Amino acid sequence: MRDAPKYISSDPFGSLLRLLTLLQGPTGCPWDRVQTAENHLEHLLEEIGEAQSALSGEGDVGEEAGDLFLNALFFLSSTAKREKTTEERLIFRLYNKLVSRHPHVFGDVIATTPEEALAVWKTAKEQES
Repeated sequence: MRDAPKYISSDPFGSLLRLLTLLQGPTGCPWDRVQTAENHLEHLLEEIGEAQSALSGEGDVGEEAGDLFLNALFFLSSTAKREKTTEERLIFRLYNKLVSRHPHVFGDVIATTPEEALAVWKTAKEQES
């Protein structure tokens, strides 16, 4: 039995990614190793249902939020393997997408209401295609 990777409180996200990498690695968990993006998507959908139930008062919302996040990270990790890239590159793509779809925050477009912000988001998304 080996020790878990050290949790670094100043980098909780990185600590969690390191743990997931270990679990999915050759000396990690046999079940985690064989999961695919498709499997993780199924688990993610299941966790969404559990999160909805928790929000309705039928469970611990914080625990379900963690489970949902975990399954989203496993999906990200499996997708990175599938696309022969890294989790960090996929996160960087997400970062750039968020910046480009918020020109009302990071550019000269004006949006003062949630409805205007959503319209700006949709326009930015259409321009990416």
